Formats: sequence, C-alpha cells, structure tokens
Amino acid sequence: MTLAEEFLTKGEYDYIIGQKTKNKRDEAFYRIWMLKESFVKAVGSGLMLPFNSFEIKIMTDGQIDLIQNVDRRKYYFKEYRFEDYCGAVCFQSSHFSDICLL
Repeated sequence: MTLAEEFLTKGEYDYIIGQKTKNKRDEAFYRIWMLKESFVKAVGSGLMLPFNSFEIKIMTDGQIDLIQNVDRRKYYFKEYRFEDYCGAVCFQSSHFSDICLL
C-alpha cells in the first residue's frame, strides 16, 4: 500500500483500501496500475506523466472513468484476462471507429 499511497491519487488509494480483503486490495491496486500504464502509453508520454496527475475511477458497475487534464480527448479502456494474467488497452475516441473496423 506504500506504492499506492505514494504514486496514486487519494481517490484511487481510498478505492483500494476500501476493498474487504487483502486479495481484493491487491487486485484493485494492480488493476488501477495497469489502467494507468495503458493511459500514459495512449497519450505517448510514458512515465513522464506522473501517475498522481490523473485519476482512474472504477465505478460500482465496473465501468472505468478517467479524470485527466492532459488533453480534451475522450479515452476508452478495454481489459483482458488470460488465465491468471490481465491486460488493458486505452485508446482515444477519434481512433475508435478505426479499431472497430479491424
């Protein structure tokens, strides 16, 4: 939880510690971290963009919301599970139609 407190926003940290079990807290941390990594890759900033400068909000229905001031674009996330592994992709709305055509 030290990493979460140091690198994530207060809202993200509160979401993580609000989980009922250690396994759920760990899962929440890695999920948020993975989503954040996908966002910084989507905007092309890499780790130059501090993780606490934007917020990933996981809504009660499981949907993901993004609060950011990097640009005015709308971003979407897609998560994947492969047995015990997870992955995420973040993409801009302007590219959404291109992705759907693939």
